[in-house]
Amino acid sequence: MGKYTIRPQEIYLLECYSSPAYFKEMHDAYAHMLEAAEYALELFMSELPSDYRNRPINI
Repeated sequence: MGKYTIRPQEIYLLECYSSPAYFKEMHDAYAHMLEAAEYALELFMSELPSDYRNRPINI
């Protein structure tokens, strides 16, 4: 046990990034990002031109 040291910074980081509040914040951020991506896809799909599938793919 003598060769291991416990640093207060490590304890703080472990408590901060493993807390239920942190996971809730990350879950809410991910859900918001997913909603924004779905909205952007809906908007993109609603404004496609009628000949979209016949257009060449630019590489």
